[in-house]
Amino acid sequence: MSYFDLDTKKTLGLIDELTKEKPYTDAVELLNNIPNDWKLNGCGTGNVTNKVSNLYREGFIDTATEESKHILREGREIQNQSFFLTPRGRDQMKNWFVRNWQGVVGFLVSVATICTALYTALLYYSQR
Repeated sequence: MSYFDLDTKKTLGLIDELTKEKPYTDAVELLNNIPNDWKLNGCGTGNVTNKVSNLYREGFIDTATEESKHILREGREIQNQSFFLTPRGRDQMKNWFVRNWQGVVGFLVSVATICTALYTALLYYSQR
């Protein structure tokens, strides 16, 4: 059996789904709600513990108490530690175009400017 690596976006989506009705969730609830196909592919307690610790280290989730912050950072015995999504975690779940809308709009404006300049130059030289 190979090592199963949880997808960050899907895991954040699962955490978001679990925190719709309450402000936090924990690793036990997360483990109980993972899809069956993840379990069949080898996802277990260790995988969830590692992913939750990595999400905390990357700033996608946070916790309220200082003790919980140390436990999540170290990645040990996180079963009784509650956590929730940070604004960075919610932003990570958005579509690529929504997250990078400034770049997309800038690219479109650049292409439109270049096309306008080419059209103007061709029109100018065609009338000569």
